[in-house]
Amino acid sequence: MQQKRKWHAMTWIDGFPAVLGGYDGEELLNVVEVYKNGNWERYPSLTSIKSSLSAISYYSKVYAIGGFFKKNLNSIEKYENGKWELLFVKISSNLTCTGLFASGIYIIIFGGLNENNKRVKDCDIFNDKLMKVWKADFELKEPFYFLSLNTLTSEGKAYCYGYDDNIYQLVNLQFNF
Repeated sequence: MQQKRKWHAMTWIDGFPAVLGGYDGEELLNVVEVYKNGNWERYPSLTSIKSSLSAISYYSKVYAIGGFFKKNLNSIEKYENGKWELLFVKISSNLTCTGLFASGIYIIIFGGLNENNKRVKDCDIFNDKLMKVWKADFELKEPFYFLSLNTLTSEGKAYCYGYDDNIYQLVNLQFNF
Protein backbone atom coordinates (compact mmCIF):
# COMPACT_ATOMS: atom_id res chain seq x y z
CA MET A 1 0.00 0.00 0.00
CA GLN A 2 1.05 3.59 -0.46
CA GLN A 3 -0.11 4.52 3.06
CA LYS A 4 0.78 2.33 6.05
CA ARG A 5 -2.16 1.83 8.39
CA LYS A 6 -3.91 -0.19 11.04
CA TRP A 7 -7.45 -0.02 12.48
CA HIS A 8 -8.80 0.40 8.94
CA ALA A 9 -11.77 -1.16 7.19
CA MET A 10 -11.59 -3.50 4.22
CA THR A 11 -14.19 -4.14 1.54
CA TRP A 12 -14.55 -4.23 -2.25
CA ILE A 13 -14.75 -1.10 -4.42
CA ASP A 14 -15.51 -1.45 -8.13
CA GLY A 15 -14.87 -5.20 -7.74
CA PHE A 16 -11.37 -4.78 -6.27
CA PRO A 17 -10.03 -5.15 -2.70
CA ALA A 18 -9.98 -1.82 -0.85
CA VAL A 19 -8.78 -0.38 2.45
CA LEU A 20 -10.43 2.66 4.03
CA GLY A 21 -9.29 5.08 6.72
CA GLY A 22 -7.33 3.84 9.71
CA TYR A 23 -4.33 5.04 11.66
CA ASP A 24 -0.75 5.29 10.37
CA GLY A 25 0.94 5.44 13.78
CA GLU A 26 0.84 9.23 13.92
CA GLU A 27 -2.55 10.36 12.66
CA LEU A 28 -5.98 9.12 11.68
CA LEU A 29 -6.64 8.77 7.95
CA ASN A 30 -9.35 9.34 5.38
CA VAL A 31 -7.23 7.75 2.64
CA VAL A 32 -8.80 5.03 0.46
CA GLU A 33 -6.65 2.65 -1.59
CA VAL A 34 -7.80 -0.02 -4.05
CA TYR A 35 -5.69 -2.94 -5.28
CA LYS A 36 -6.00 -3.04 -9.09
CA ASN A 37 -3.80 -4.75 -11.66
CA GLY A 38 -1.05 -5.53 -9.16
CA ASN A 39 -0.83 -2.00 -7.70
CA TRP A 40 -2.44 -0.01 -4.91
CA GLU A 41 -4.24 3.02 -6.36
CA ARG A 42 -5.49 6.03 -4.44
CA TYR A 43 -9.23 6.53 -4.71
CA PRO A 44 -11.28 9.50 -3.53
CA SER A 45 -10.86 9.96 0.22
CA LEU A 46 -13.59 9.46 2.81
CA THR A 47 -15.35 12.69 3.79
CA SER A 48 -13.67 12.60 7.20
CA ILE A 49 -10.69 11.00 8.91
CA LYS A 50 -11.44 7.98 11.10
CA SER A 51 -10.20 4.66 12.37
CA SER A 52 -11.93 1.50 13.65
CA LEU A 53 -14.73 1.96 11.11
CA SER A 54 -16.63 -0.82 9.38
CA ALA A 55 -17.33 -1.04 5.65
CA ILE A 56 -19.47 -3.10 3.33
CA SER A 57 -19.83 -3.36 -0.43
CA TYR A 58 -23.52 -3.38 -1.30
CA TYR A 59 -24.45 -3.74 -4.97
CA SER A 60 -22.57 -0.90 -6.75
CA LYS A 61 -22.18 1.14 -3.53
CA VAL A 62 -19.89 1.02 -0.52
CA TYR A 63 -20.88 2.12 2.98
CA ALA A 64 -18.42 3.17 5.70
CA ILE A 65 -20.17 3.02 9.08
CA GLY A 66 -19.20 4.30 12.53
CA GLY A 67 -15.56 4.63 13.50
CA PHE A 68 -13.49 6.87 15.71
CA PHE A 69 -12.35 10.50 15.46
CA LYS A 70 -11.92 12.17 18.88
CA LYS A 71 -14.98 10.12 19.90
CA ASN A 72 -16.94 7.18 18.54
CA LEU A 73 -19.05 8.07 15.51
CA ASN A 74 -22.60 7.30 14.37
CA SER A 75 -22.05 8.42 10.78
CA ILE A 76 -22.64 6.62 7.50
CA GLU A 77 -20.72 7.51 4.34
CA LYS A 78 -21.61 6.21 0.89
CA TYR A 79 -19.28 5.70 -2.08
CA GLU A 80 -21.05 5.75 -5.42
CA ASN A 81 -20.13 6.97 -8.91
CA GLY A 82 -16.55 7.74 -7.90
CA LYS A 83 -17.20 9.91 -4.83
CA TRP A 84 -17.93 9.71 -1.11
CA GLU A 85 -20.95 11.38 0.46
CA LEU A 86 -21.75 11.82 4.16
CA LEU A 87 -25.36 10.74 4.63
CA PHE A 88 -27.86 12.54 6.83
CA VAL A 89 -29.02 9.23 8.32
CA LYS A 90 -27.15 7.98 11.42
CA ILE A 91 -26.84 4.68 13.25
CA SER A 92 -28.56 4.59 16.65
CA SER A 93 -25.33 4.76 18.73
CA ASN A 94 -21.79 6.06 18.39
CA LEU A 95 -19.86 2.85 17.66
CA THR A 96 -16.56 1.42 16.50
CA CYS A 97 -15.74 -2.11 15.31
CA THR A 98 -19.30 -3.09 14.37
CA GLY A 99 -20.25 -6.16 12.42
CA LEU A 100 -22.01 -5.68 9.08
CA PHE A 101 -23.75 -7.88 6.59
CA ALA A 102 -26.24 -7.40 3.80
CA SER A 103 -29.48 -9.34 3.68
CA GLY A 104 -31.78 -8.53 0.79
CA ILE A 105 -32.59 -4.81 0.91
CA TYR A 106 -31.11 -4.36 4.39
CA ILE A 107 -27.69 -3.86 5.90
CA ILE A 108 -27.55 -5.28 9.41
CA ILE A 109 -25.25 -3.43 11.82
CA PHE A 110 -24.50 -5.40 14.97
CA GLY A 111 -22.32 -5.25 18.06
CA GLY A 112 -19.41 -2.87 18.41
CA LEU A 113 -17.84 -0.72 21.10
CA ASN A 114 -19.79 2.24 22.51
CA GLU A 115 -18.53 5.60 23.84
CA ASN A 116 -17.53 3.96 27.13
CA ASN A 117 -15.49 1.34 25.28
CA LYS A 118 -18.01 -1.33 26.28
CA ARG A 119 -19.17 -4.10 23.96
CA VAL A 120 -22.80 -3.91 22.88
CA LYS A 121 -25.45 -6.45 21.88
CA ASP A 122 -27.52 -3.95 19.89
CA CYS A 123 -28.43 -4.36 16.24
CA ASP A 124 -29.57 -1.72 13.75
CA ILE A 125 -31.17 -2.17 10.36
CA PHE A 126 -30.27 0.20 7.52
CA ASN A 127 -32.43 0.45 4.41
CA ASP A 128 -30.48 2.36 1.78
CA LYS A 129 -33.51 2.78 -0.51
CA LEU A 130 -35.53 4.59 2.18
CA MET A 131 -32.40 6.10 3.81
CA LYS A 132 -33.62 4.98 7.23
CA VAL A 133 -31.97 3.28 10.19
CA TRP A 134 -33.95 1.72 12.99
CA LYS A 135 -33.08 -0.26 16.08
CA ALA A 136 -33.77 -3.94 15.48
CA ASP A 137 -36.17 -5.87 17.69
CA PHE A 138 -33.43 -8.48 18.18
CA GLU A 139 -29.93 -8.32 19.62
CA LEU A 140 -26.83 -10.48 19.96
CA LYS A 141 -26.91 -13.08 22.73
CA GLU A 142 -23.55 -11.77 23.97
CA PRO A 143 -21.99 -8.33 23.51
CA PHE A 144 -19.26 -8.42 20.85
CA TYR A 145 -17.07 -6.10 18.86
CA PHE A 146 -15.21 -7.12 15.75
CA LEU A 147 -11.66 -6.20 14.79
CA SER A 148 -12.12 -8.46 11.79
CA LEU A 149 -15.20 -10.30 10.66
CA ASN A 150 -16.32 -12.81 8.07
CA THR A 151 -20.03 -13.35 7.54
CA LEU A 152 -21.92 -16.00 5.60
CA THR A 153 -25.69 -15.81 5.24
CA SER A 154 -27.86 -18.78 4.34
CA GLU A 155 -31.58 -19.50 4.71
CA GLY A 156 -32.33 -16.59 7.02
CA LYS A 157 -29.33 -17.19 9.27
CA ALA A 158 -26.08 -15.26 9.50
CA TYR A 159 -22.95 -17.07 10.59
CA CYS A 160 -20.27 -14.64 11.74
CA TYR A 161 -16.71 -15.59 12.54
CA GLY A 162 -14.83 -12.71 14.06
CA TYR A 163 -11.87 -11.64 16.12
CA ASP A 164 -12.76 -10.27 19.56
CA ASP A 165 -10.22 -9.76 22.37
CA ASN A 166 -7.52 -12.06 21.02
CA ILE A 167 -9.83 -15.02 20.39
CA TYR A 168 -11.84 -16.06 17.38
CA GLN A 169 -15.49 -16.71 18.08
CA LEU A 170 -18.38 -17.98 16.02
CA VAL A 171 -21.43 -15.79 16.50
CA ASN A 172 -24.66 -17.31 15.23
CA LEU A 173 -27.44 -14.88 14.38
CA GLN A 174 -30.84 -15.62 12.91
CA PHE A 175 -32.93 -12.91 11.32
CA ASN A 176 -36.48 -13.14 10.04
CA PHE A 177 -37.59 -10.48 7.59
